[in-house]
Amino acid sequence: MSIVHLGFNFSILSVTTQQAAVKDLITPSTMLNMLLRTIGQTLLAAIYGLIFNSFVDSQLSGNTAGISLKLVNTLNSSKTIAQTDPTILESARQIVFGGIHTIFLLVLIMIIGGLIINRFAWTTRFLKGEMNHD
Repeated sequence: MSIVHLGFNFSILSVTTQQAAVKDLITPSTMLNMLLRTIGQTLLAAIYGLIFNSFVDSQLSGNTAGISLKLVNTLNSSKTIAQTDPTILESARQIVFGGIHTIFLLVLIMIIGGLIINRFAWTTRFLKGEMNHD
């Protein structure tokens, strides 16, 4: 079982959805699959942004080094990085990297939780004899 190739499941899920649908409902089931996938990606991107911004805001509220949200927002520009004090710059980078690491940690927890739930669901279905492999 590989976590690295989770994006590969999207095409498998689309084919599985088409095979599970009645012939007259293949197109609507595929479209619903794509719609729900897009909504899910949009919601997760918004949630990740909320988590990141909350982390950065919490770090900036207790900040005594003079780092502002404006400085954090300009870290992607080489001009502003060259003009910024290196000690403040390093602190600002640590705040941004901390936010990214928080997101990665939460994603890892969600993946592990999903794998546990998936494993439990497959095991109980298999033990009950509900698995049909025609």
